[in-house]
Amino acid sequence: MTSGLRTERIAVLGETWEGWLCAAFLARLLGRMTQVVVVPTPQDAGAPPALASLPSMRGLHDAMGLDEHDLARACEGTFRLGTLHEREAGRSFVVPFGAPGPSLEGAAFHQHWLRLKVQGDEGGFEPHWLGAVLARSGRFLPQAEVEGLPLPEYGLHLSGAAYAKFMQRAALHYGAKRAARLAQALPGNDDRIDALRLEDGADLRADLYLDCTGTAPDAAAGWHDAGAAPALAWSEDSTQPNLSATRMRLEEDAEDILIPLAGRSIRLRSGGPGGEGRLGWQARSWRGNLVAIGAAACRLPPLEMPQMRIAQIGIEALRGLLPNGADQRVEREEFNRVTSEAYARLADFQRLHRILAGRAAQPAPDDPLARKIEQFESRGRVVTYDGESFDQDSHLAVMLGHGLMPRRYDPLTETVPAGEARSRLKQHRRAVLRAAETAQDQGEVARILHAPRRRSAGGGR
Repeated sequence: MTSGLRTERIAVLGETWEGWLCAAFLARLLGRMTQVVVVPTPQDAGAPPALASLPSMRGLHDAMGLDEHDLARACEGTFRLGTLHEREAGRSFVVPFGAPGPSLEGAAFHQHWLRLKVQGDEGGFEPHWLGAVLARSGRFLPQAEVEGLPLPEYGLHLSGAAYAKFMQRAALHYGAKRAARLAQALPGNDDRIDALRLEDGADLRADLYLDCTGTAPDAAAGWHDAGAAPALAWSEDSTQPNLSATRMRLEEDAEDILIPLAGRSIRLRSGGPGGEGRLGWQARSWRGNLVAIGAAACRLPPLEMPQMRIAQIGIEALRGLLPNGADQRVEREEFNRVTSEAYARLADFQRLHRILAGRAAQPAPDDPLARKIEQFESRGRVVTYDGESFDQDSHLAVMLGHGLMPRRYDPLTETVPAGEARSRLKQHRRAVLRAAETAQDQGEVARILHAPRRRSAGGGR
């Protein structure tokens, strides 16, 4: 299929939300240069009742020319400012998106708070963090400058079925095609697919095949096994909680999650036996000319709702490594390195929650998590690695939220006199409070966003 250095056709296996997302992105990116064909398969997984994105997903939507307000309007969406983690005895903490405050004289903002905390001067850290205050209070602040404070970032809560339909319309609009259902894949040499035999009898050949079925292999070679998949129980909840945050309760052997959509909420109960398949990820998601994207490449528990981020990792890695000629070895090896590292870091972030909550064993000395915990517990230093999906601010929120308090603070904070640091943090808290008071209640934001659109008097669109 490859003509010179040009990829003429990409076949997307799976009429799933991941499949249509891939197809829409590639059709928009490649235009008429490459034909993108979506092939339904018998293994296609259904769309989950709800999805949740990180702020970084906005970049992918922007690259497709999609307005996130239109996307939210079409998919029962609400703006996600973070995750509210509920713990025992009524305790809770927020993992917000965005930074808490600016550095002062070369030391991170939280280090100055820590110094005063050690001296007994400061209360909790959350009142200093606008994103956390808004996420907890169910409010939303449009993207505008606010008294010099770091602007809160946001993701989306979305209906899974509506998102799949939205991406299908986008993909077809950008020129992707839908083929007949897959009957069987015809193998070639060296782990390659020669063609797809369709139920209408046609053989479809492509330069690259993407597995977006949402179904991970049970025992693929190179599968990094992370245990049995838990049972998942989805249900609709009539309560309308805080719309700005995914609510998550980590229990002994389960996760109870509430995802707020516009007008209803979706509850996900994850835990116990009865789940399908294994958790983990493929060390080699790209084999031959077949690339696994989304749940076909990585399956993790729903803690922090990673499904959209997993698909995003594969799509963004592929964007930078689209094959340029018949020999795909160099692109394949780099794709596998980048994605496997990203999946491992995402799994580590979930494990960090569990370790600090006392729900998982302490990491071994050579475990990357051991260094993260040791460095923070020693002097409040936040360590992250290449391929992280959650940045240093998210790690900070998790460690403080679970009660991990550093024993020391950065000595650079001493360059700011204690009285000045105290005054500046007090001013910062007041600015956060003023900004939160001017923010809109997200119930009102959702009401306006999802109100029926009126037609013009002339009956036009």
